[in-house]
Amino acid sequence: MAMSRAPWTIAILLTIALAGCEKSRDLAHTSTDGECAHCITAGENSGTSPQSSYATKWLAPSERGAAILMPPFQNQDGRTVTFDDWRGAPVALSFIYTRCENERKCPLVARTMAALQTKLDRANVVPRPRLALITYDPEYDTPTHLKAFGEGHGLRSNSAVMLLRPDSNRKRRLFEELDVRVNFNDRGVNLHGVQLILLDKQGRFARAHHTLIWDNDAVLADLKRLAQE
Repeated sequence: MAMSRAPWTIAILLTIALAGCEKSRDLAHTSTDGECAHCITAGENSGTSPQSSYATKWLAPSERGAAILMPPFQNQDGRTVTFDDWRGAPVALSFIYTRCENERKCPLVARTMAALQTKLDRANVVPRPRLALITYDPEYDTPTHLKAFGEGHGLRSNSAVMLLRPDSNRKRRLFEELDVRVNFNDRGVNLHGVQLILLDKQGRFARAHHTLIWDNDAVLADLKRLAQE
C-alpha cells in the first residue's frame, strides 16, 4: 500500500515545488526593490557608450518625448531651484534619503555620485553636466541633513552639483513621472531601488542606469554624448 502511494506523493511534492517557483517569479516581477531579474535589459552599445546590461536603451534625440515636468526644489543651502535653471546642459540625477541604513544603496549612491563629480572635473566636459541627488524623504531631510549627508560621502555641492528636496505634496507625482522605484509605508520610505536617470539639454529622458550601482565610465561616456548633441 505504501509503495502504491509513492508516485502520487512525488507528484504532489513536484507540483508544490513548481508552484513555489512560479510564486517567486511573480514576486520578482512586482518587487519595488529594483534588484530583480526583470530589471535587467539587453546590452545596447550603439554610439560611443560602453555596453551595460543594467542600462535602458539609448534614446536618440528623435525618439525622446517631451521635457519631464519638474517641480521647484529646495537645495542643500535652502535655496529654491528649478530644472529650468539647468537647461542647456545634460543632467544626471539619482535618489537617496539620509536615514537609509543600507550601505549598498543610498550611501553607495552618494559616494558613486561624488566619484562621478571628480571624473567630470578631470574630463572638462562642455557644457558641464549637472548632477543631482533627490531625497525620497523630504518630510525629514532638511537642507541641513542633505548638506551633511553629501559632504559625509564626498560630494561637493555647488551650482552644478546639488542635493534636492521636493515638496512633500508633490513627491509622489514626481516619482511617478520619473518612474522611480520606491514605495512608502506609514513610517516613510519602505523599499527603493538604485537608479541614475540621464536627461538631455532640453530636460528629456535619454537613458537610465539601474538595479546595480552604475558604472561611472559608462555614465561619463553618456554625458559626453549628450553634451555633444
